[in-house]
Order: sequence, then C-alpha cells, then structure tokens
Amino acid sequence: MKRILQIDGGGILGIMPAMVLIRLEALLQKVKKKSLAESFDLITGSSTGAIIGGAVAAGVPIQTIADLYIKKGASLFTSRTKWNPGNWLRPKYDRTPFISELNSTRTSDGKLLGELKMKDLKTSFMATAFNLCSQRTHFLKSWDKADKNRPVAEVITWSALSAAYYFGKINVPDFKWTNYSPDGSEKTETGAVFQDGGQGINNNTIHYIHTEILANDWEAKGSLIISLGTGNVSPYVTYAEASKTDFIEQIAKYPFQARNESTMAQVLEARYISQMNRAMKFHRFDTLIQQEENQLDKVELIDRFVEYGRKMADTLDETFVKKNF
Repeated sequence: MKRILQIDGGGILGIMPAMVLIRLEALLQKVKKKSLAESFDLITGSSTGAIIGGAVAAGVPIQTIADLYIKKGASLFTSRTKWNPGNWLRPKYDRTPFISELNSTRTSDGKLLGELKMKDLKTSFMATAFNLCSQRTHFLKSWDKADKNRPVAEVITWSALSAAYYFGKINVPDFKWTNYSPDGSEKTETGAVFQDGGQGINNNTIHYIHTEILANDWEAKGSLIISLGTGNVSPYVTYAEASKTDFIEQIAKYPFQARNESTMAQVLEARYISQMNRAMKFHRFDTLIQQEENQLDKVELIDRFVEYGRKMADTLDETFVKKNF
C-alpha cells in the first residue's frame, strides 16, 4: 500500500495539523517503531502545509515543527511599524526571520534544513506555488529532474512565504517552466514570480494526489490518503438568507466561489472514491472554527488552536495505526 500525507495551508492555523502529527508519530513509534517520514511514500503541502510537510519529509522532529508555531509564532508574526511611511505600501510581514528559522532547523540526525536539497529528503515531497507568469499553480516535486536539486528551504519559501498582503511575491528570474498554450503548443519560459501556493485552488492538493495515484498505478497496490485541515468556517447559508441574495451580492461573491469550494469539493471527491473503491482509503482530520478565528496570523489565539488540534487528533489510536500502517 502507498501512503500519502496531505496538509492544507493556513498560516498560524498550521498548529492544528502539527498537533495531529505529534499524536500520529507517537503512535507510529510505539506500534511500528517508525517516524513520520518512514511511514509515508509521499507528502504534499501548500503554504503552511509546505513548511510542515517539507520539514517532516526531511526528518525534522514534529515537536520541533510545532514549536516553530507555538513558541515562536508570536515573534515571527510581528508587523512592520506603521509609523514608517516607507512600510505603508509594503507587505505586512518581513519573511527574513521565517527563512532564518527554516534554515537553522535541524533534522533528527543533526542536518540543517537550509543545507538540504529536495533529492536529500527521506521521502517524496511536493509543494505548490502559484506563478504569476503562467497564471497557474506549479507542483514542485523532489523526484522531478527539474526540482530535485533545488534547496528544500527555497521551495518551502516559494510556497509558504509569498502570500499577497502578508509577505509579498518572490521573483525567481532563472526558474524555467513550460508554457502550455490553449492550442496545445508548448514553450519553455524563463522567470517566475511566485505567490503563496494556497492562494489558487490548490490549498488542498487531493486532486494532485489522485493524479499521482493513477499515473503510477498505485490504485492496484492500494493507497491511503491522510488529509489534514487547518480549520474551516462552515459555508452553510440558510435558504431564507440565500434566497434574498441580490444582484450586487451575487457579483461580489463570484470571484471567490471557485477557491472557497475547492477544499470541500476535493474532500468530497476523495470520500466518494474511497466509498466506491475500498483499495483507496481516505481519512480527513479537520474542525469547524469561527469566522474571527479564520485568519493566517491570529497569534493571540495560539493556545486555542493547540486545543483544536488536540481534539482533531482524538480519533487516532493504536487500532488506527495497526489497521492503516
């Protein structure tokens, strides 16, 4: 069986999947004597999910990753001073402290994350980044010829530390990519401008995972997807309220509808596939949060997010590990 770990984006809300992984790794070590990296054949993540996923794939202890959010989150998410007019048209945060933390993070065998290339990872890893040149998401893969020699921390930065408003875009002038034209033609282009991988429709990467499963015939071998959310607000609107939506409101909501439904659509897709094909297992861990909690930098709520994560992990036990690993 092929086992895949998928982690959503969500900024400081990444505490939640990190707490689930703390519980899962403890169980894996107790029951199977294995680490997270040894237990998954593929790890994928967008934005904060790329930070967690990339670090796990490198062999960084999950508690170390969680502490990056829990103990250092408040200091890392420190806004630029508003009293300096030069900051008024700049991103809210400076990504430099985040990059320094990533580079100085050590794996369980003492290696610096900042010195590792994608090919050095202990298991396959994929991160997403939206390219403003191609106007689509790029999937950066540790086994791909074009990506395997890229620094891991650099790939994570493209995916996680380039969000509009929060950190700002990242220019990569030497990045080569294929431009696919609607008429079917292809052309190699040079130069990419990356923004956060979670800002397109791939904050959740289940569609991509199913592509890999089909392309590699993993369906025949059996597959398990463990999908970790970062908390979501209920999209439900009552009939009474929805029926009163006027023309202007409908237009205002239109630009965001595709992205807003993306995660739920992919989760429902995976659930349906797993129900119809028992060889393709799927488990989703997520929770409902309030609208005021649904912000990428709400560091004053770190303790609350820790508790949400612990509750998400409550269903994990030795039986789950024995059955799926």
